[in-house]
Amino acid sequence: MICPRLVIAGTSSGVGKTTVTLAILAALKARGRLVQPFKGGPDFIDPGH
Repeated sequence: MICPRLVIAGTSSGVGKTTVTLAILAALKARGRLVQPFKGGPDFIDPGH
């Protein structure tokens, strides 16, 4: 599977985004894929948030 980017999104907090992300990362690494996770979105120190 060629998938250079994958975005995990959810409708609210506490819906399992982190759990799903970690499971996908673990599965890809187990298959020998190079993965680089990152977080997108506002930082909590952002006064506009």
